[in-house]
This record gives sequence, structure tokens and C-alpha cells, in this order.
Amino acid sequence: MFEGHHFYLVDEQVQLLRHLRRYCELHLARWRNSASRQLNRAAG
Repeated sequence: MFEGHHFYLVDEQVQLLRHLRRYCELHLARWRNSASRQLNRAAG
């Protein structure tokens, strides 16, 4: 009983970490795009 519950919690944490990683990747990509646009604007 406890083992099954433990595995359920671990699976939930794995899904949460996967979601956080995806969110961070999207956020970093958006930040990089906006930063490069500002750099191009300052250089151009």
C-alpha cells in the first residue's frame, strides 16, 4: 500500500518537473528572442 502510494507521488513529481522544464525552455526561448531583438535594434 505505501509502496504504491510512494510510486504515485514520484510519478507526480516527475510529471511536475517535466512541466516545469518545458515552461522554463519556452520562457528562455522567448527571453532570448526579445533580448536578441533589442540587441539588433541597438546595433542596427
